This record gives sequence, structure tokens and C-alpha cells, in this order.
Amino acid sequence: MSSKQKTIPTMTDVLASTQRAFSIGVTVLIALGVLLLISIFTNVNLASRIADVANKRPIYVVPGAVKGVYAPGLADYNVANAARYLLSLGSTLTVSNAKARLDELETYCSPEFLPKFRVEKARLLKEIQMQQQSRAVQSDGGDTLSIDKKKMYTFTLTGAWEIRSGSLLMSQVTHRFTILFSVGNADEGNPYGIQLYGFDATPIDGKDRRSGSNETSAL
Repeated sequence: MSSKQKTIPTMTDVLASTQRAFSIGVTVLIALGVLLLISIFTNVNLASRIADVANKRPIYVVPGAVKGVYAPGLADYNVANAARYLLSLGSTLTVSNAKARLDELETYCSPEFLPKFRVEKARLLKEIQMQQQSRAVQSDGGDTLSIDKKKMYTFTLTGAWEIRSGSLLMSQVTHRFTILFSVGNADEGNPYGIQLYGFDATPIDGKDRRSGSNETSAL
């Protein structure tokens, strides 16, 4: 009759096993520590970048100012976007918002342009209210922005100007919209620093795409 004999680990085996477990634990701790340091560095770097972006405001040379004088305001790459916004204030209108949008557009008018604008504004508001009109520009995707030696900008956009009375399409004539403006110091009442000197809507072909009539409307 035989019996199984159990192997009793020696002290050397116990010490070797303990040393291996300790080495593995130290390795894991070191790896976790490295990962923690990388995570902290990444978060600090990201926070620094976010703060840097938040603190950077576009600057431009103030027109007519002494050389080297700068002020926060409208950067060149945003001039076209500001022009598109101003154009929309005078061309995309409904019965409910026409007065508010034209009032806002009026705040950008230069003293030279203001009298003419107010006459056209009164005429347009009367027409919109009497015919319950809504107006919207369907851009053909083409617009241009230029500036002359006197720092005067010209922004041009072409597209169909749809005029509706309720759900009835009254007119859909292709127009060339042109605004003339300068850019100066921004303030609370004029966040873009824009002075508007002209706003024209001219029919290109003079014909209604829907009915073929010659009736056109412009601001």
C-alpha cells in the first residue's frame, strides 16, 4: 500500500515566491505612477491651451490711428460674415420681425446714408404690412468682398429674392445685393464697428422666374 507524500516548501522557496510577488507589485505601482503623471501632464497642457484660446481676441489696426495702435474688434476674416449679417437684416424679413431687423440695421447707418435709409425703410415697412409679405434671399453661392485705398469695403451677393404674401409666391427675381461700408471702433451700440454708406438691391434680369413679369422690389 502506497501513500502520496506532500512536498513541504523550503524557506528558500517561500522567500523566492515572496520576492517575485513583491517585484510584480513594484512594477505595477511604477506603471500606474507613470500613467498618472502622463494623465496629469495631458490635462494641464489641455487646460492651458483652452485658456490660451479663450484669452485670444482678434485685433485690428484702428483705421486712421497712430501707427502701432491696436484695438480688439473685428478681424479681417470676419468682415465678410458681418457683411452677410447686415445684408440679411435688410433682405430677409417677415411681418413680425421687419421693424426690429430694419431698426437694427439703422444703427449701423452712417450720417450720410441715414436720411435715404429712413425713407426706404418707411416705404418697405408699409409694403410688407399692407401685403403681409415675407422676403428671403436664396443665394446662388457667389459673393465678393473688396476694399479700396480709402478703406471702404464693398460686399456683393447675388441670388433670387423671394417675396411672398402668406403662402402665395409673388415674386422671385434674381438680384445683385451690394452694401458699401467702413470698419472702425466697435462699441456697445455697434458691436462690429461698421458704418454703412449704401445698401442696394438691383434686379439682374428684371424678370420673375415664376411668372415672367418685370415687377421687382428693392430696399
